[in-house]
Amino acid sequence: MIKKFTIIGSGAAGANAALTLLEKGHKVEMLDYGKLDSAPLEISQTFKTVKSNARLAASFFYGNDFSGINGPNDTDIFKYPKRRPSISTTNLYDNEENTDQFQPIFSNCKGGLAVAWGANSIEFNQDDMIGFEYSKQDIESSYKVAFKRLHVSGPVHEDDLSSIVNASYKFNSSHDMSSADNNFIRSAKLKNKFFLKNKNVLVGQSRLAIDNRLNSDNKCYSCGLCIWGCPSNSIYTPLKTLKDCKKFENFKYINNVKVSHFKSDNGAIKYVIDKSGARYEASNVILAAGAINSAIILLKSFKENKIVNNNKIRSVGLLDTEVIKIPYLSLSKIFKKFTTDKIQFNGLLAMVKNENKNFPLWTQVELLSLGSLIYHPLLKKIPLGVKNSILAFNLIKSMLGVATIFLPDKHSDKNYIEMDFSGPIDKVRYSYTSSREKKVLKDEIIKKLKNYMRPLGSIMISQQAIEAKNGSGIHYAGTIPIRAKKTRGCVNSHCKSYDFNNLHVVDGSVFPSLPSKSITLNIAANSIRVCKKL
Repeated sequence: MIKKFTIIGSGAAGANAALTLLEKGHKVEMLDYGKLDSAPLEISQTFKTVKSNARLAASFFYGNDFSGINGPNDTDIFKYPKRRPSISTTNLYDNEENTDQFQPIFSNCKGGLAVAWGANSIEFNQDDMIGFEYSKQDIESSYKVAFKRLHVSGPVHEDDLSSIVNASYKFNSSHDMSSADNNFIRSAKLKNKFFLKNKNVLVGQSRLAIDNRLNSDNKCYSCGLCIWGCPSNSIYTPLKTLKDCKKFENFKYINNVKVSHFKSDNGAIKYVIDKSGARYEASNVILAAGAINSAIILLKSFKENKIVNNNKIRSVGLLDTEVIKIPYLSLSKIFKKFTTDKIQFNGLLAMVKNENKNFPLWTQVELLSLGSLIYHPLLKKIPLGVKNSILAFNLIKSMLGVATIFLPDKHSDKNYIEMDFSGPIDKVRYSYTSSREKKVLKDEIIKKLKNYMRPLGSIMISQQAIEAKNGSGIHYAGTIPIRAKKTRGCVNSHCKSYDFNNLHVVDGSVFPSLPSKSITLNIAANSIRVCKKL
């Protein structure tokens, strides 16, 4: 039977939900705020060609008003530029926000946060899925669909990671690696040949949603402009999936919609209400506005439908991967040529084994050889003054890399989103406190990684570690989590709401725990899993 579905949000969850439902013959109406991100440069431009034109470089990297210049307190090495409105600390809602403990990053653009992401695509293993209430086998076929839609590239031939990273998928294309990354892999293989293999740390080529198929019109040409906007459209974004959705007559996309809440009757949603008061009739609703905004919409719906009569209402939880960036020096690369003709994302991936059974078995670490990035935070760490620090940095930059550790997260009653409806303007407070258990895990991961890197001639400078603010991981989850028992503000294993009988939630908010692995691929796969059965 053909059904009509109203989808809220156009990110990885919403776009893949829409395409899955359309392929089944259903009607889909997508409600989205839908601003457009800034357009990329023309194909053939590279980081070098942009820098060679002083006027273009100034406006491109810093904006016409130079508002993109790094401030003295900036800590981001891998930083998305202000020229891209797809990444912002300002939400589309006009709520009053308390971000003292947790500063979320938002995307108010069509395609959501996955319009500007790091492209790492690693599926969850069974041991990652703590509390998920469905098994890896239940989602296996959906991963295969997601891999194809995202055009994930990786090692065509097996590497040390193949047994634990995307083991179910065989790569048909491989993205280019820099000479520094290839040297690192050769050093690791040489060490393993003559010494006992380190089983606590496995390293291989990163698995990235970058189209590198030989016959593709969008093949990556290593321009070094990834975070400023890919000129060749090689990096997957949900806009590609939305383009496929538009081929169906049953698809309707409506933008400039700020969804406020649902209006229900007898436990079923009848209307989706816009902030302006506009009403959209709905019979089946898919909530995919991202873990933060999906929670805000649900909490507002509790208040408007008098499901909860308190003025202050909290989400069940709030999860994010904490991020630690540690510079390292590869002594074997001294005096080697420094190049920006490479992808800006990490060419290498490390997985570090963890002994704490309360967390997944492996922790993800991205190993990034430096190219076209923001170096101001690193320069500040060199205590030689600005001029001498720049000279010193230029001497060693070919040797420098950054190891980015993503710590897993699990539910805590201290972490949640709270809405306060007592005043004329809704207030949002983000409560988030890191646990002692995660600090112990962080120290364990750093120690094992340093012990692995040292024999390879790579020295991690842990004293110069940069710990990002809470919320910087941008892997938000757990605000409307899966629970086995009926719980307000939660969903069942099929991601069906316990509060509204015609609502399914398919974004990261449903993950009851958060592995350290990047979540875009996993969100897409779960959205496909849920919608295949609707």
